[in-house]
Amino acid sequence: MIKWTPFQKFLGRLGRFKWVLHNLVAHPLCEVLWQVGLHRASFWLHDATLPFVDEEEPEPEPESELEVERLAAYLSTKKARGDEKV
Repeated sequence: MIKWTPFQKFLGRLGRFKWVLHNLVAHPLCEVLWQVGLHRASFWLHDATLPFVDEEEPEPEPESELEVERLAAYLSTKKARGDEKV
């Protein structure tokens, strides 16, 4: 069982931004640490920035599905009005 730190729980509450720190900051720094021979530090930084993810709670639907629905409604409205450039 993983022991989650308060920082990781904080990251887990950031919603769709919970992976930003891990992916944009930690991965490049991990690579630098690895290349200079600090392998354990690289692994530690990688694991320390993993956000808490509750395995029992399903991930919310992506917002893109809502955008697809909005676009479909918009296009059907234009089509109904007879706009040729749909």
